[in-house]
Amino acid sequence: MFDAVTYAALVAVLALLRVPTLPGGSGEHAGLLASLREGASYVVHRPVVWQLMGLDLAATVCGAYRVLLPAFATDVLHVGATGYGLLSAAPSAGALLGSVWVFRLVRTAGAGRLSLWGTAAYGLAVTGLALSGTFVLALLAALALGAADALATTVRHAAVQVETPDTLRGRVSALYQMASRGGPALGDAGMGVFAGAVGPVAALAVGGLVPAAAAGLTALRGRTVRGYDVPKQALSAAS
Repeated sequence: MFDAVTYAALVAVLALLRVPTLPGGSGEHAGLLASLREGASYVVHRPVVWQLMGLDLAATVCGAYRVLLPAFATDVLHVGATGYGLLSAAPSAGALLGSVWVFRLVRTAGAGRLSLWGTAAYGLAVTGLALSGTFVLALLAALALGAADALATTVRHAAVQVETPDTLRGRVSALYQMASRGGPALGDAGMGVFAGAVGPVAALAVGGLVPAAAAGLTALRGRTVRGYDVPKQALSAAS
């Protein structure tokens, strides 16, 4: 109920906003499929955008850890409902720390490098969670993956917004949201099937290596992401 009230306040604020017409807009509205095609065409021709989306998908689809937390709490770590609650909360606590660090780290590391390191660290932390063996180590790994995910996600979100012109930002953002929101749903289903076949420890350990490998391959293939940077004010807006 409290969550619903906070969203009601957000809706009220949005209703009060008066946004001027974007320059360059024709005023004509294309059909849904035509709009999606136009947004997809722009993404395909902007390597930094689709590569960042690819990193997002690698992390959310292959590093889907939340669906396996109940199994880890009960069958692997044997910590019960209380332990499960702490494991579920730890990534969010880590994300708070990561959101604070991103503005300090981006001054020296650069946005592209930070996104790559954050994605790789997320994957390795997911693997560390799978192989932790003890509840304390599992909590530390969960904190680390939450912090790394916040670092990488903030940069990816800001980059997609900055690299998209005003007239296409809604369509490109919609595609990005399909990846970042739909990816976890696909990941939950896939990870559940995989864990049913090989067990939760092996499934999560292997799955966490995928985003780490994807970040490494993206860094090796060129400077598109590795050399990318975004204005600091964009990062502030994205957070």
